[in-house]
Amino acid sequence: MTTKIEPSSPTTNESPTPLAGSARNLAAIPLVLSPEREHVLAELLDKAIKVETAFTNLQQLPETRRRAIASVLTKINSLTWEVWRLDAGLPVDLVGMLTLQDIVPEDDATAHYIFFDRDLSGKTTLLNNMIDWVFSDHDDVGWKALRRLTVEIPAHAHALATHAQKKLKFGGQFEYRIGGRTLHLEGVKRNARMWKGQPQDLLLMGRLADEW
Repeated sequence: MTTKIEPSSPTTNESPTPLAGSARNLAAIPLVLSPEREHVLAELLDKAIKVETAFTNLQQLPETRRRAIASVLTKINSLTWEVWRLDAGLPVDLVGMLTLQDIVPEDDATAHYIFFDRDLSGKTTLLNNMIDWVFSDHDDVGWKALRRLTVEIPAHAHALATHAQKKLKFGGQFEYRIGGRTLHLEGVKRNARMWKGQPQDLLLMGRLADEW
């Protein structure tokens, strides 16, 4: 299903819009929860529940996963962006979601990102633009630069963790071997997630603003 946002949509007028038009015909647009955009939220949730690393165990019932992801979008101290593919400058295909959770102003936040088309490498520039934005002041929208950014990645998603280290500069001082690779982490929450009936470590990686 492809949903086109008309220019008069609340999404295109809502602030902040830090990443709009940021990379390779992609735009990250702040999530707007309104009755007029109920169909967009429904599509976002329908696509998100099919992604293996999207906040919940894929073995859960779809409606359980749907509720869990919906709760993420409405958490206090969080921001969410929809990622759209552009055609002639207009958003035409919903391809992902970016979130900042547990935001501590001027200090830290935990970043999550999922892409429904499975093209992670094609979103590298977009993700780095997000990082650039959170490490900068934006007085027009009341945003103060963070000092650091955190990602938490389940061990079964080691390709995602490798991309975070190599392409997004997340890491840490400790070595962790998985999938034939050595990752640099800030820490590990042992057996913190269940995946296909098996406990999985949760890998903690960080990036500091002065490493930007």
